[in-house]
Formats: sequence, C-alpha cells, structure tokens
Amino acid sequence: MQRQRVGNKWTTEEEQQLIHHLRQQKTMPQIAVEHQRTVKAIQMRLQSIIRQLLSSSKSRQQIASYLNLDVQTVQELEQFECPSISSSASQSSSPAVATNAIHEQLQEMHHRLQRMEHIMEKMYKKVKTINSSSSTT
Repeated sequence: MQRQRVGNKWTTEEEQQLIHHLRQQKTMPQIAVEHQRTVKAIQMRLQSIIRQLLSSSKSRQQIASYLNLDVQTVQELEQFECPSISSSASQSSSPAVATNAIHEQLQEMHHRLQRMEHIMEKMYKKVKTINSSSSTT
C-alpha cells in the first residue's frame, strides 16, 4: 500500500476525522488506510490527543468515552512508545519477523526522506528566485 501522507503534518480536520473513525468503531489498520498513514502514526497521534485532553483536566474515563475506547486502551495509548529499529528487531522471536519490521521502518524512513527532499527542492527554488530578483535590482 502506498502511504502518501507519511511524514506530512496532521491537520485539525484530519485529527477530527480520526476521532470520528474511532467513534465509528473502526480498527487502527482501517483508520491507517483511510488516512494513508501507518498504524504507528495513528497510535502516536492518538497519544498526542490523549495527552492534550489529560492536560486540560479530562479524566481517562471521559477520554475513553469521548474516543469510544475502553480506559485500558486509553492508558496503553498514553504510554505508547514507537519502538526503534534495534528494539523491534531484538524483541522479535523470529529473524523473518525482525527483518520485516526493519524493512517496514526503512520504508517509512524512505518516504519521509522523499518528502523532506521535496520540501528542500521547493526552498532552494524560492531562494534562487529571491537571489536572482535581488541581484537585478
């Protein structure tokens, strides 16, 4: 599957859609497909949302109700840590599983690097345009 939004900043509208999908009892993989992001990205965004709600004095029970999740899932997402390549490989019982985990993470990194390269190209063109216009004045 092509993950076109990997590395892109989350919009307020996309966060609201994420919450809406949770309320509809969609699974994390289903939500990831709809948002063109990885399951890890969905979990990390949910962690951010949960922490924001906790800092605004919402209880875990209120958050669970708001997101249509159970309290235990809210707690797990609150503590979610995205494993690094080394930790996911070392925790795996099978070399094939470890290789797949590493491959998936490398693909994610590749997509992010492509996005960064695209942004840098845009910035270079802008700087070049600014420099050429300032040299003519």
